[in-house]
Formats: sequence, structure tokens, C-alpha cells
Amino acid sequence: MSGCADGRGNTRKGKILIAYAGRRFLPGSSITTTFDGYTINGITLEGTHIATSTFDSNEANPKFTLSLLNGKLTWPDGTVATREMSRTRTWIRTVGGAEDKWYVAGAATGTNRQQYPYSITITDTLIYQKACVTTHAKFMPSQGKEDLIVSNKMIALDFGTGSCDEIVTLTINGKSTQVNLVNSD
Repeated sequence: MSGCADGRGNTRKGKILIAYAGRRFLPGSSITTTFDGYTINGITLEGTHIATSTFDSNEANPKFTLSLLNGKLTWPDGTVATREMSRTRTWIRTVGGAEDKWYVAGAATGTNRQQYPYSITITDTLIYQKACVTTHAKFMPSQGKEDLIVSNKMIALDFGTGSCDEIVTLTINGKSTQVNLVNSD
């Protein structure tokens, strides 16, 4: 089977398996996603992603725990990257939904394609805004901070204080610079 091209020209093949347990948005309900021979442009995806509802049914804002177990990407040249992740996501719902926000906290670890270990820790809750997706067509934090450590080198990322730009301040070895993540050259 040669796969199918998506709207962006990526070739996908294989299966994404999704298992639901419990009624949506009820405490303890979960969605588990796994892969069966799934590839994108020849890169094989593996792992188990679990989203579990953890909020009380009388709370206004749904809260979920997210985990990625045994995450692995294998490129056609045999190189591999791994990832384990644990996060919480709180959905702040608004009337009509246009001003909805998502608050994300947590951490991830793994190895990159060169087999260097890395860790990512959210140090100040990341905030994603639906309004930013609407105006910029990009789903990235508009606020919050995280630290990325690759082979004992730390990079601090600061996404700002809530504006819908694509600017992040990177701090490496005490030196800071602003980078446009979408239009960087």
C-alpha cells in the first residue's frame, strides 16, 4: 500500500487506533490512542497516548491528564527519537467559545535523533488561546515559560504575557534573544 496524501502533501499510511473508556467528560473517562504500522512520509510513529478526564462533573472547566508512553519516531535512515510525557490540561470555556483558553503544565523527557537526552519542564503554565488560532492559524502558547535541557545545555523559553504573536524569548547561557517561531529565516 502506497498510502494517501493529506491536504499538505504528506503521505500517510497505516492505522491510528482510538479506544474510548467511559462517557466523554465524566471523571475517569479516557481516550487511548495507539498506532498500527502508521507512518508519515516514511517516519514510523509508535507509542501510547492517554487522555484521562480528572475534573469533577460539577466543575465548569474540564481538566485532563495527558501521558505519552513509549513514544518513538523512526526515520527511514534508521535514526530514532524517543519521548515520554506527562501533562495536565485545563480547558477554560467561554460563552460561544471564541475566547476559550487551555492551561497546560507538565514535563517530557526523551532522546533526539542524535541520541542526546533531553527534558522539557513547563516552569510557568503555558496558555493557549483560541483567539490566537483564529487570527494566526497557529496553535502555540501565547503565554508561559518552559525549560529545555539537551545534553546538559539549558534553553529557557518565554512565550510572553498573552499577545497573539509568534515571538518567543530564548535564553541560553544568560544571553537572551527574541525569535519568531513562524517566520524565522
